[in-house]
Parts: sequence; structure tokens; C-alpha cells
Amino acid sequence: MKIKFEKIKLKKNYNLIIDKFKSARILIIGDFILDRYTICNALGKTAKTPTLSVKKLYSNEFFGGASLFLNNILSLGSKAELITLIGDDYGKIFINKNKKIKNKINYIIDKARPTTIKERFMVDGYKLLQLDILENKEVSSKILQNIKKLVIKKINKFDCILFSDSRHGMLSKTVIEEVSNIAKKYKKKIIVDTQVSNRKGNLTDYRDIDLISINDSEARDYLNDWHSDDESIFKKLCEKLNFTIIIFKLGAKGLMAKKDKKFYKFPALPINVIDPIGSGDAFLSCSAISEILKINFQDNIYLSSCGAALCCTKLGTSPITKKELRLFSKSKWNINAKL
Repeated sequence: MKIKFEKIKLKKNYNLIIDKFKSARILIIGDFILDRYTICNALGKTAKTPTLSVKKLYSNEFFGGASLFLNNILSLGSKAELITLIGDDYGKIFINKNKKIKNKINYIIDKARPTTIKERFMVDGYKLLQLDILENKEVSSKILQNIKKLVIKKINKFDCILFSDSRHGMLSKTVIEEVSNIAKKYKKKIIVDTQVSNRKGNLTDYRDIDLISINDSEARDYLNDWHSDDESIFKKLCEKLNFTIIIFKLGAKGLMAKKDKKFYKFPALPINVIDPIGSGDAFLSCSAISEILKINFQDNIYLSSCGAALCCTKLGTSPITKKELRLFSKSKWNINAKL
């Protein structure tokens, strides 16, 4: 049976909704990632081997992973804090030198692992190589207890818990279960961003979720289906996942979403993509805030799509701001023509 999608109706002005963002309070739990962009120029191929020679110009560093959610949510005017894991290394220095955000990050140091660093080498505008420093093993029982203590200490100040799961070991099945039980005890919403890159997904570890954002790879990994069309995958997700809101992200093809018993389809906004890294984080940051504030779901989808598109226009994982979202949401998109 074919899914019947609701018609999307856009408002003329979203300023009043964006003004409400200041009332949302989100506690984020997940993997800290330091994103580094090293910009280079190509010099040519070496004489004796087919090796590309490049000249390093400069490097920029950004908050990534769960800390990018924190940066986005704070930049949109909402209140947020992060509980995360780093190594006893440069990660601590990087956090502490960023004065505007360091007091919002509650980090636990795990001496058995390095801080996750993802360095992308950009040569003449193209990504040549990504170098990852990481350790994906699950956290120890001692680290688990420290995470639980921090969650219990902080949870009453917030409206929800947002799991930012990049598959780098912090959010083991046990951690997810224990933190989810705390959220339910304190009657807080649970929002999840889950993804698959080069590791197997763990979508089956999540239960009783209020909102989950899933990309195409994660969905197909979970369903073990790499051949069906997008709508069939979305339909299977909705049948298997008994979550209040499911958002199925399709990159340049837009998204499909379900809330309660209604279904929605929304195209990607037509922008000049510079770097898509972090666009999913920007999307869910807007979506989580909107859901907490009980904003109309169609408006939620639109503003979140604007946030994702905005992120794609920047090189590196810079946060989107409230001012940028105001201006961008006023653009005259011919959405209905693309549906």
C-alpha cells in the first residue's frame, strides 16, 4: 500500500517561532569529535612514485559530533549542556581554550582512549584524505557510573536528553539503557541522532524514543535492505520502529518523516553545497528545539531543513545562528513544485 503524504504548507514569516527557541533546554550525551580541516595546494606528482605532493597552507579546528549539537543549539538561542568523553590529551586543551563554550561541556577523561579527532585534508577545494584518531571500544563500568552521576545531577534543569551517537564507544548498549531509564524516571523526552559511517549501526539499542533522526545508511543497515527504493525503506522503518517521530534523511533527495499517524515528504532546499559535514546535526538541533516547544510539525520540518541547508553552505562544522536562520527561512523556495 502506497504511503499518503500530507501537503506541506509554509508560513510567510518564521520569526515568531524562532523567537521561542530561547525557552528550550536540552541535555546532550554523546561522542566528542574534534574536526580539523587542513587546507593545502597541490604541487604535483613526485618524480619517482605516483604520490601527490601538496603544500600545507593552514588548519582550522571545529567542535564536531555531540559538541557540534551543543554549539548549534546554543547559537540558536536555546539552553544546553553536554556530557561527553575525551582522552587525557589535546582534547582537554581544545575545550578549555574555547571560553564561550567550555563551561557547557561536562567531560569525563578516559585515559584508555584518545580524544576522537577527524582531520580532513582539503587540496584545491577537494577532500583528498581523512585521517582519524580514535578508539571505538565501549566504556568501562567506572566510566558508566560517572556518566550516570552526571546525568542525575543535571537532568532536572532540562526538557529532554539528546543522544548524539557517532559510534565511537561512549554510547554502548548499557549506557543507552541506563541513561534512558533515568530520562523516563524524570519524565524527560528522549531524542536520538544515530548514524553509520564505517561501523555497524546500533539502532536496535534504542527503545521508547520521542524523536529519532536516521540517515539512509543507518536505515538500510538496520533493515538489512540495500536494494529497495527510498519509500519502501521508509515504510518498513515506520512498521518496525514504534517511535513518536521518525525522520528519514536522504541527503540531496530531502527527507521523509512520520509523526503519530501522519506522513510527510520534503525536498532538499536548492543551495550551492560547499561541505555537507554537520548538516544532519544542524537539522536535528532545530528539530529537537521545535519538538520540545510543541511547534507545528510542518514548521519544524521546514526550519530544520533550512538549518541543514545553511550548514552545507559553510566549509567546516561551524554552528548555524539564530540570525542566519531568520534570514534563510525568508527565502522564497518553490517547495510545492518539487514535491
